[in-house]
Amino acid sequence: MLVLAFALVRPTAGATEEGLTCTDFWTIAGFALEQHRVDYANTAQVKRLYTAAKRRALQAVGAAEVLSKKELETLVGSTDTSEEAKQCVRFEDMRGRLEAAGATVDLEALLSGALDGWLLAMDPHSEYFDRQEYKKYKDGMEGKAVSIGITKAETHERGIIVQATQSGTSAAELLRIGDIVFRADGKELRGMGVAEIKRLLENGNEGSKVVLTVRRDNRTLEVALTREAVEVDYISTHRIPGMEEICYLQLKKFALKTSNRFRRAFQAMNETRSCKALIVDLTYNGGGRGSEEVGIAGQLVKGPFAGHVSYRNELSHMPFDQAEPITEVPVVVMVNGFSASASEMFAATMHDYQRALLVGNTTFGKGTGQTPYTPEMLQEILHIEVPGMVKITRQYFHGPAGDTPQGKGVAPHLVYRSVEEERRRQERIAKAKAAGVKPVLAEKDYEGALPPNSITVEGFSAKNDLSKVIEHLGKGGSDNDWGFGEDGGVDRQFAKKFPEVANAATIARGYARLCPTYTTCSFDNNWW
Repeated sequence: MLVLAFALVRPTAGATEEGLTCTDFWTIAGFALEQHRVDYANTAQVKRLYTAAKRRALQAVGAAEVLSKKELETLVGSTDTSEEAKQCVRFEDMRGRLEAAGATVDLEALLSGALDGWLLAMDPHSEYFDRQEYKKYKDGMEGKAVSIGITKAETHERGIIVQATQSGTSAAELLRIGDIVFRADGKELRGMGVAEIKRLLENGNEGSKVVLTVRRDNRTLEVALTREAVEVDYISTHRIPGMEEICYLQLKKFALKTSNRFRRAFQAMNETRSCKALIVDLTYNGGGRGSEEVGIAGQLVKGPFAGHVSYRNELSHMPFDQAEPITEVPVVVMVNGFSASASEMFAATMHDYQRALLVGNTTFGKGTGQTPYTPEMLQEILHIEVPGMVKITRQYFHGPAGDTPQGKGVAPHLVYRSVEEERRRQERIAKAKAAGVKPVLAEKDYEGALPPNSITVEGFSAKNDLSKVIEHLGKGGSDNDWGFGEDGGVDRQFAKKFPEVANAATIARGYARLCPTYTTCSFDNNWW
């Protein structure tokens, strides 16, 4: 890697300046160059990062409100990466120009923006989290979230009907089951979906309030709920009416303790229903902890590893740590274009071992992994004290056979694009259009997304072969009771309300019936 004048500076141990400083910025910038999956080996590439840093810094402090476009471009234009830049003369100049124009500039906000701009210019997933963002990220990965406490709701023509609340929250205290929520902070909820309303109600910091207008027993009430940090169980199980023998498990995120909860959830279902097949629903699951993904895959697959990780010039494996996986139950995995990252690694593992049928739509296409550097880690490694966290893309993930989801996703065996998925795609397109930006519907749509990068894995071959099952189910089979695309015994009202799940259940029952004929039903060894 080219060593520039501002290359990695490590202050002496015990540095205690509060907040993010100019020295911290350049120290972390140099550290990112050392650690990133891409080797930034020439001055032109680094100048591009520096320009992006300055542009983002100005955006972070609202410079466009007090400076003309020409003045902004003058401040951004210099790409000097000399000792002068390392000493933050350029950032001080920015602050001076803004304050001369009448703005009050928070230097930490300016530098936070600069660091975020530098990292995001490296790739779309390297980034800096300030104090509040870091707390939110940490809570999410630990299975916590800021919530008002409504855990289950049903659509209503005016908004939502409350069906369940989490104990200990203000929703549990102030709302009742059956309440119709039709307004939030004065905003009408008519025509909005449950997911969209949930995002609106929970979009705020811990401790903030949202005032709901509620219809209860022919009365209209106003209820002020407080957003609180609550522990979230990202796993839920549901009965499928008409197909109780098909066990369904929805996995919303790979958070801390998810693999343990997966085991307990399956055991509980299997004890009461003797599962003939298992559906794992990863639709709209954006990923999470890779270690939890490996832990869950290891409960279903008997083999040496869940996949591989490649660094610049290194390759390592992700071994399973599960001694006794579930080997007697056929598995169907539901995926779509919103399944990303760790979800895609799980899908790739199940696909490469031929352990599961994948149903739905091609996944998002994020096959890179990021290493989070917490304030404690930055203190230990770089001897600096910063209030936030740095996340750096350091590796590609590869399935057991060596392919990566990066830039192309994991394709399902049987395609099914739902009405709800298409609605969310169109919603994302409309929001991007309103903001004047390009919509991101897949990883490849990001500016600066890393290219695919597959590896060769010698000697890997899946023992199971699902090709005949896929061919049969893809044609619809000859038994209309479970043919592909038919409701196949699923309660019709349920199928109308949850068509994606009904479709997956139909396929799962067909798979369970076919596997003795076309493939093994014992998955006690998934590789040669």
